[in-house]
Amino acid sequence: MKLLDLPVESIHEALLYLPLKGIHACLLTCGVLYELINNSTEIAYNIELELAGVDENPCSPALSGLSVSDKLELLRERERRWLSLAPAEHRVPRCVVPIPGPTGAELYDLLDGGMLVTDWNPDLPPSPIQYLPIPPAPGPDNWKTLFSGKSVIEFATDGHDLLVVYTSTPIAGMRLQIEAHFLHFPAGRPHPDAAVPTIQLFTAVHHFDISHEVVDSTVVLLCGHDEFSELQIYDWVSGCPIIEPVRFPLDTELAGLLDQHTIVLVVPHSMELRVVPLPQDSTPCAVPLDESAFVSFSLPRLRSGWAADPSSFKSVGESGFRSRRSPPSRPRDPATPAGNPPFLIRDATALMVIAYDVAVNDRDYLADYYSEVEVQLLLVIRRNSLLEAFIEARTDHRHSVPWHLWGLRSARYLEGLDIGIRGVAGQRLASIPPDSQNSPAQISILDFNPGTYKMLRRACATSAAARPSKLTSTRTLGDLSWDDKGCRFLLGTDRDASQVNLQLVCAMRGLLQLPAPISILATIFAEPSVALSSELAYLKIISAQNYAFARVHLMNSTVAGVLENDEGDVSAADFLYLG
Repeated sequence: MKLLDLPVESIHEALLYLPLKGIHACLLTCGVLYELINNSTEIAYNIELELAGVDENPCSPALSGLSVSDKLELLRERERRWLSLAPAEHRVPRCVVPIPGPTGAELYDLLDGGMLVTDWNPDLPPSPIQYLPIPPAPGPDNWKTLFSGKSVIEFATDGHDLLVVYTSTPIAGMRLQIEAHFLHFPAGRPHPDAAVPTIQLFTAVHHFDISHEVVDSTVVLLCGHDEFSELQIYDWVSGCPIIEPVRFPLDTELAGLLDQHTIVLVVPHSMELRVVPLPQDSTPCAVPLDESAFVSFSLPRLRSGWAADPSSFKSVGESGFRSRRSPPSRPRDPATPAGNPPFLIRDATALMVIAYDVAVNDRDYLADYYSEVEVQLLLVIRRNSLLEAFIEARTDHRHSVPWHLWGLRSARYLEGLDIGIRGVAGQRLASIPPDSQNSPAQISILDFNPGTYKMLRRACATSAAARPSKLTSTRTLGDLSWDDKGCRFLLGTDRDASQVNLQLVCAMRGLLQLPAPISILATIFAEPSVALSSELAYLKIISAQNYAFARVHLMNSTVAGVLENDEGDVSAADFLYLG
């Protein structure tokens, strides 16, 4: 039977399951499918969810009782607000939250709809982990204690209902017992899904660095000891280790999880990323990590005279943006738009960002080429693209992939000092000038979403004569006015109002002469045209308003800035809900 012989309702139902490429192919097939797709609100909604890189949150009260048309309009409002950095204060009022206590907080986590803080001082009793929902309820004391009694080293959330707390407890022989506690968030009680609410990890002589991440039921922990780093991975639901502990060279850092079953490590001494799959056997016993399954992805070589600082490598991101799907019978509390946003970032298309410093170790070279000793690099990686490259390498039985075979399609270098301190969520990277230090400055969002970039690129092509342009292809961005002084779009119809500044930064392929904005990067790499070539284009969004933030963070629905006191501890947080 031919497709067009089916009832229209059946054809429409089938179209709802097609990816964007399939929808585009059907548009070009015949007039019947063209009209069916163009006139379907359901298909338009699915297309715009994919273009925005989000999924509908079934537990969000904001979507309760809404028709597909209403959901589509809510999604379009969200995209307009992220594009203009205009907070939706009619939905969630902007609020500035002071940190409890006179000294501020050393450890904190900003979430959709809440904030977690604690302090750490070896000379004082252990400080509790406290939680405040955003916006806070009326009253003098809204902070709730979720954990107390032990010294907190670190904590992390999974973006839903899990809080993992790492603690140290003094034991005999001047040693410390390191433990992981799995709590229900925001209740603060042992998590009902955790068979073993507290796991004893290991003992140590003193405090050390911890890199950690939580995705679904997998908890990954990389601990930096005096002479080595130790990788431990647990299934927090069963309480069982997934692998036997693995020791690596001391400078090895955890970049994160590509998905629940694949981890990526940064190895500075060999300038590479190492990706390895986790065992997926259902046995409750830990198994050795199959190091023969490692695939190494090399980083580009530096020019003679430059060297990377092994101790500077670190991952950049937020711990709470990977939101697990929760069953409708267990919605997260509190049920506010901020705490349960209508749309959740898709983890598969999210960015992974690695920061590291490179320095000139040849004074003669320094005098000839560059006026600064140290430059911070940001390596932006599209997670699903690196995962695809890993799968291809394993299929081809390759254990090493040179930069030119994976970097072009999966990664892009940025200069960190120019970007400033930043946050990452989904396909967006947030920054504020590094020298602002609580002084008012503009926020910048680098949006690597290819759908948004392509729409603005088309608008730029049709607006070359400085004519007003309206993006009718998706109708999510509203009216855009083109500024003929440069590649700059102005949002809205009121030309006198303060406007956001949008700049397109195109992909770079096989460049022989690099443009001036990246000339500093061109002096760092041995083969700059190879190292800096990238298929990752992005949109730079510069806020019209100035914000007095020391650092800026991103979540599913919120931009949040933190303010610091004179000692460098967090003194307050400012939440801007965008949807």
